[in-house]
Amino acid sequence: MTQGVSVPEVLSANLTLDFLSPPGPVMNASSRPPDVPVISNGFIWSNLVDRAWLFGGRPLHEKPLVKNGLWRLEMGAGGVQWTQLDAGDNVTDGRPSHGAGCNVPDLQRGYYLGGMIRTGGDTATGLPATYLHLLTMFDMQNERLSTIAIPDFVPIINQSLVFLNTATRLGALVVLGGYVERNGTLSLVRRGTSSRGAQRGL
Repeated sequence: MTQGVSVPEVLSANLTLDFLSPPGPVMNASSRPPDVPVISNGFIWSNLVDRAWLFGGRPLHEKPLVKNGLWRLEMGAGGVQWTQLDAGDNVTDGRPSHGAGCNVPDLQRGYYLGGMIRTGGDTATGLPATYLHLLTMFDMQNERLSTIAIPDFVPIINQSLVFLNTATRLGALVVLGGYVERNGTLSLVRRGTSSRGAQRGL
């Protein structure tokens, strides 16, 4: 809401249309359903065909701990259609933020590395954070989440995460920059970390 004017919370465009020729792609606006939490620093995975999934994000307005969840987004005649999915038991209770996400639609996979959890909204920045030494993996086909533990030398806060194709189908996840956390202390790193083992068996 800006000066009494309602601002749409989801904007989408058909990227198959020509951007240069009039009228160009049309932006479609959709409102957020009231049961979808208001968050920042969340991540969206997509199969680049017909679906996207919203994961994590720091709650902005709710003071209690907002339970972790997964929301599917699909385009419909009336705009974006939201569906809440079961996040499963093998994920954190709170919503992670300030980690790094990566989308790999060719493998029907999404990844989210690290992040932290706070227990409130805007006024909670001074509260202790729970840092997550976890790699969250999302199976787009079955819409299921799972996690594995990662070593404490892997950056988990404000890093970048990219997927590289290699000679094998598994490829490799590469982490760039960010902060590592040990005993509640964050330290800036200046080199990348890669891991193929994180995807073994996926």
